[in-house]
Amino acid sequence: MNELISITGGAQAGTVLHATLTDAVEASIKAMDWLTDADDAAITLARTYAARIDLALATGEGQEVTKALYLGPHMLNTLRALGGAPDARGQLDTGKPASAAASALDKYRQRAKSSKGA
Repeated sequence: MNELISITGGAQAGTVLHATLTDAVEASIKAMDWLTDADDAAITLARTYAARIDLALATGEGQEVTKALYLGPHMLNTLRALGGAPDARGQLDTGKPASAAASALDKYRQRAKSSKGA
């Protein structure tokens, strides 16, 4: 698997960044130990989205790349449905903690909901 190590920028120092979206999706799926055979269709869909985006980025130009990048939100929604995004993990009983960012966002949403009802 192709991996790059980030030492600066938005990622934490030492965070493994993947060379392709397909590699990143594969690593994410591997880390989701709560998945079952019932998730195979969604897993295949996420892999297909990632592969299509990677192919367009590697070989396409202009409009072809733009079209492929429109698949990004669909791929993210598929991963979210599998519990592969911080907001979704907070709603699953995976035995793993949701990220601090998701917890802060949940608290903000709760405060906003409470203030609307007041």
